[in-house]
Amino acid sequence: MNGLFRKKCLAILIVATFNASADITFTGDTEKTNNGNSLTSYTGNIFIGRTDTDGSPEAPAGTLLVNSGSQMSGDNSLYIGNASGTSGLVTLSDAGTSLTLDKNIIVSLASDSYGRLDILNGASLTTSSSGSGAGSIGYMENASGLVNISGQGSVWNSNGALNVGENGSGILNINQNASANSTEFWVGRYANSQGVVNIDNGMLASSSYTVIGNNGTGVMNVTNGSLVTNTFTVLGNINGKGELHLSGPGTIYSSLDHIHVGSNTLGSGVVTVSKGATLNTSLSGSSTIGESLELGRLSENTTGSVVVTGSNSVINTNGGRTIIGNKGVGILTIMENGELLTEDIILAAKAGAIGILNIGAASDEAATFAGYITPTTNINFGEGNAILNFNHLNNGYIFENLIQGTGTVEVNSGQTILTAQNSWSGTANLNAGILKAGAVNTFSHNATYNIADGALLDLNGFNQTISSVSNSGTINLSGGQPGTVLTINGDYIGEGGLISLGTRLDDDNSLTDKVIITGNTSGDSKVAIANLGGTGASTLNGIEIISVGGASDGDFVQQGRIVAGAWEYKLARGLDANKANWYLSSTFVETQPDNSGEGNNSNEINVLRPEAGAYSANAYAADTMFNTTLSDRLGETEYTDMMTGERKLTSLWMKNTGGHSRINDSTGQLKTKSNRYVLMLGGDFATAFTEGGGAFRFGALAGYGYNHSNTQSSLSRYHAKGSVNGYTTGLYATWYADGDSEQGAYIDGVLQHSWFNNRVNGQLLEEEKYSSKGFSASLESGYVFPMSNDAKSVAWFVQPQAKILWSGIKSKDLKEANGTVVKTEGDNNLTTSLGLKMFIKGHNAIDNQKERNFKPFVEANWLHNMHNRGVVMDGVSVNQSGTRNVGELKLGVEGRMSPEFNITGFVNQQIGNDGYSDTSAVIGFKYSF
Repeated sequence: MNGLFRKKCLAILIVATFNASADITFTGDTEKTNNGNSLTSYTGNIFIGRTDTDGSPEAPAGTLLVNSGSQMSGDNSLYIGNASGTSGLVTLSDAGTSLTLDKNIIVSLASDSYGRLDILNGASLTTSSSGSGAGSIGYMENASGLVNISGQGSVWNSNGALNVGENGSGILNINQNASANSTEFWVGRYANSQGVVNIDNGMLASSSYTVIGNNGTGVMNVTNGSLVTNTFTVLGNINGKGELHLSGPGTIYSSLDHIHVGSNTLGSGVVTVSKGATLNTSLSGSSTIGESLELGRLSENTTGSVVVTGSNSVINTNGGRTIIGNKGVGILTIMENGELLTEDIILAAKAGAIGILNIGAASDEAATFAGYITPTTNINFGEGNAILNFNHLNNGYIFENLIQGTGTVEVNSGQTILTAQNSWSGTANLNAGILKAGAVNTFSHNATYNIADGALLDLNGFNQTISSVSNSGTINLSGGQPGTVLTINGDYIGEGGLISLGTRLDDDNSLTDKVIITGNTSGDSKVAIANLGGTGASTLNGIEIISVGGASDGDFVQQGRIVAGAWEYKLARGLDANKANWYLSSTFVETQPDNSGEGNNSNEINVLRPEAGAYSANAYAADTMFNTTLSDRLGETEYTDMMTGERKLTSLWMKNTGGHSRINDSTGQLKTKSNRYVLMLGGDFATAFTEGGGAFRFGALAGYGYNHSNTQSSLSRYHAKGSVNGYTTGLYATWYADGDSEQGAYIDGVLQHSWFNNRVNGQLLEEEKYSSKGFSASLESGYVFPMSNDAKSVAWFVQPQAKILWSGIKSKDLKEANGTVVKTEGDNNLTTSLGLKMFIKGHNAIDNQKERNFKPFVEANWLHNMHNRGVVMDGVSVNQSGTRNVGELKLGVEGRMSPEFNITGFVNQQIGNDGYSDTSAVIGFKYSF
């Protein structure tokens, strides 16, 4: 008997030792159990599923189950799914169960066949053949094979090659601490083959090489703490497509020598390392070919792509080099805190190659967080098209690696800080994001910089020398201290971009950031200046900020205000021999007519900031807003109740004032216009009479007011707006020598406390807010002389008067956003007033018996202020002019409309020197009870 043939038998129990020289074929279900009987060896092939079936994996034609510690061995091969249209299933299960073959095992041999092999729960399979086909899953074209190795101790040991998808389709699953070992390992070996390997908490070891996608398509997924080892790895060889995906903490893929991704002749390879996995190369300490990781290796039509992403995800070449695009296309992406630990990186090594290194996402993808490269690794641009791309979301990403060779650096997102002494030739394309210097000369002096709208080239306070620039974005020099120099050894092209400089704004010798252009300039650019500690000073030629060695055809236009202390600076081209350069000047050259023929008829004027006028206007308004006189609140002092005959002295009064003023500074540059409104309320609450007939009255007052000003500079044409909103409360007391008479001497005193909120909003500057408060007091005295007295209708009076007023309202010192320290000037001012008032008291006959009368009046005063109100800005005083001596004229009428109700209205005009004027209108009401 040379063979055992059985169809559709539920089980065949093989007893005793059986040695056969012919093939053994199982066409039905077969079970080998450890019942004391054994089939220990055979000398022929074993075929599982040899006859024609429909090839369905759900109903295999042949099944072999070896379990419970059974052992089988043979000196030939095992075929599962042997013939076209057949299918077979072999299951090895349980610890101690083993199948040993001296030759091969082929899972799905024939076209359109299906084979499946399960090695489970500690079982083992050993194939001893050392050939290239010792183990094959999906041997023939259109064949389909599946191998599952699962469970602790489950293993497939092959002394030869393992092929997953040799010519057909193959799947190998290794999980739950199972393993497979071979000399060579192929996935998708020949044309049109497809191989998939899934290793989930398993192990795969090859004593030689692993090829994924040799001439077919191969995919290997390694996850969940799995371990894969080999001598070297090739992905995508000879028209093949290979993919390797590593994922999960503890997952390790290690090649003792090198890894090629996209190796030869239309081959393409993809590698991803994610979620804490590790890819190792050159574990032996060196690579036989000198390159540990190589993408796009042997021909121009190969492509290799590698991505390392996620914290603790690492590619480690262990001292070897990484080539991204040797002759073909190579793309390496490091993102989301992934790491590349390598000796050196070469991008686009040979002519015609393309090498791209992405820090973050690819340039055409949405930015993500960056990964990291060993800081000592050099980035070498080769002979091909090399691109280093920064497209990340990091703010302050430090890139310490040296960049050299000829290639392109692209910045598409994020803030990248270069710290090495880079020397690459080619271009730096800043499409978006920030490229920032972390040391002197980290921007390559050999490169041309193209800065797009929205992108920033930031020197960060470190001197840099570069080749040439096309600027549509922003170049910033300052790092917080002036003195940074950008040298452009070529041409500068302005495409509407901005240059931002820092300067200690003082005189011509001020320390400043500076741009030196040895070539030509063209186009238009904006220039913004930040004051870095300067207090302002007069300039002669100006502070040189841009020097041009070639044709100076470019225009540089000032952006925003340039201010320091009280001074206003402007950007202007130099004159005569300096006309190629650009300067900051704080002076205005005024040309005056001169018929002498001697020349020199120009006058240089220092340009003041309009904010000085706004601060001064606020201070002056706070001083004067709540000033009050006796006549403002007087009206008739008393009346007699016609019903009771009682004299009424207690009263309430209200005064409304609206005013407009014009005032200039002492240089005449700053012209300020102000508008105000003031509401005052008060009332007498007590009266006392003296034995000599005199009378005292005591009262309280409160008020609210605001003042809005606008200061215009006649030189710079800039303006500043000021505003004051404030409140006051106070007490007053009045003594009348003749009691309730309107004649004789009087003394009036007022004590107030006022507080204010102030704002100054300079054009193109940040708004400044500050407060002020303080006490004020006044003492007024006068004498009312009756000049005629027609008791029936008209009486005429003359009233000389004098007044002294002290203002203790002070503002807190202010430091502006630009650094200027502002202090008000003219505190504790004393104002004296001398004047004469004339009024007529009378009534018409129709008002008889009505106690109604009117008092038209005219009043003239001379006011003298001890100080002019002003401001000190970084030590420079700017004062108002025309307020020291002021003439005042009032015209109005006081009317007693009824015994208890008075109304007052008047207009007031003040005139001073240098264009000062103030016009106001007042209407007041008083009610006595």
